[in-house]
Amino acid sequence: MKTGIMGGTFDPVHIGHIEMSLIAKRELELDRVLFIPTGHPPHKPCPFADGAQRIKMLKLALSAYPDFEISDIEVDRSGTTYTIDTLTELKKQYPNDEFTYIIGGDTLFAAEKWVRFSDVCALCNFVVVPRPGIDLADLLREAKRLEQKYSMRVHVSKVFAPDVSSTELRYRASKNEDLSKYMPKAVEAYIKEHGFYHIAPLRDSISAFLKNTLSPKRYRHSVGTEHASVELAQHYGADRLKASLAGLAHDCAKELSKVDAPELAKKHGVELDPILYSNPSLLHGENGAIIAEKELGISDPEILDAIRTHTSGDGSRDMTLLQKIVFLADYIEPTRDFPGVDDLRNIAYNDIDKACLEAVKGTMREILSRNALLHPRSVLFYNHLIELINQKGG
Repeated sequence: MKTGIMGGTFDPVHIGHIEMSLIAKRELELDRVLFIPTGHPPHKPCPFADGAQRIKMLKLALSAYPDFEISDIEVDRSGTTYTIDTLTELKKQYPNDEFTYIIGGDTLFAAEKWVRFSDVCALCNFVVVPRPGIDLADLLREAKRLEQKYSMRVHVSKVFAPDVSSTELRYRASKNEDLSKYMPKAVEAYIKEHGFYHIAPLRDSISAFLKNTLSPKRYRHSVGTEHASVELAQHYGADRLKASLAGLAHDCAKELSKVDAPELAKKHGVELDPILYSNPSLLHGENGAIIAEKELGISDPEILDAIRTHTSGDGSRDMTLLQKIVFLADYIEPTRDFPGVDDLRNIAYNDIDKACLEAVKGTMREILSRNALLHPRSVLFYNHLIELINQKGG
């Protein structure tokens, strides 16, 4: 069986995805094409539509193509999604298949950065279908270079796919514009029925702001916190779109200077106690809520509260589920790597209060080990969690 792999967020699926697959199928005489919606790619913010919704859109879009199939192998996988893991699993499921990964021209130029790229090249061939604006001669040169360096097997199509962007379609959907030229009508109707792209312009502008103002490492952490927030929200029945915005924006003030942080807080009426004066980094929750509202356009008070309290709780007894989710997601997101983090991730999906308690204890131990000042809000949050757990019999 010659199997093509069409991976992507498909957020939403459109005619460009379908045409790319048809071109690859025709030119390489593939027996089938397997569409694999991504789970949690490490370099991208969360999809607006969840895994089940994206699979539903794919089913609606591909119903007329009997040789196109859908796999949930990535959306069902927890944690960060890497191509090498998907290919390894597919080889176990279909040991006799020859796999060909279908990619766009822009992806070819970035493919060398994939995790364990040389191993990926050993498990599959590649077919590159360019979009308008890509120089075909540049593609052919890059394909030849990768073939020589990695023994990579690449076919570059001379047929261009339609110039359609999921980002543009999300903006059109947020304005309730006609999408029928870009996707099957059944998919358009499903999008309008569920309305999950209404926050697309806001979320994309937040992402652009963070890329421009945060270091690459901090931006990756922000994306990771968004992923973890959305996963926890889905698990506990919270609003995933609110979790997405709060998780992504939570550290928007993290890299303010020691001078700018207290100045911004004072300007907006935040009371600065001696501990905050001595450690201005603790203000990035308060300042993050200020920047989120004043500069990022977030007006939802629940989201702003989750950003404000993600550092040490809010010293009250009524932390909302969303506040706990962002507090915990910040601690266990995929780029975090410290002893015990995997155990804490497991606890997080069994009892969020116990997981928050372990996170608070870990933070307190780290602060005490440095003989630094511990903010009373952390102690109040710790005490509150202990009481909650005791009330539940835990």
